[in-house]
Amino acid sequence: MDMVNHKCSICGEPRPDFRATCLDPDCHETYVRLMEKECGQDKIVEDMTTGKRYLVPTRFIIEHGLKVNELPLFPLVNNEQ
Repeated sequence: MDMVNHKCSICGEPRPDFRATCLDPDCHETYVRLMEKECGQDKIVEDMTTGKRYLVPTRFIIEHGLKVNELPLFPLVNNEQ
């Protein structure tokens, strides 16, 4: 079983195992746009320790990941539903 046979989600070319796409910037941009279309341009992320909710761009999550200490960098969302 080949555990290193990772393919780009867009073009099917080999990719690093920690990425969804190959290293082609066009594939990356296409992937981000598809995810924004499918999941929305922003996600509401809740800090489970404080209960505060933040509006985080999907692109930021894809490109940088997200740590709890970064949440205050983003706008707060009204906690009433």
